[in-house]
Amino acid sequence: ADAETDEVYAQMTLQPVNK
Repeated sequence: ADAETDEVYAQMTLQPVNK
């Protein structure tokens, strides 16, 4: 996984409200 994806994925999993 890309570095950016990793960061976004972490937040998305913790707070799936962004998307």
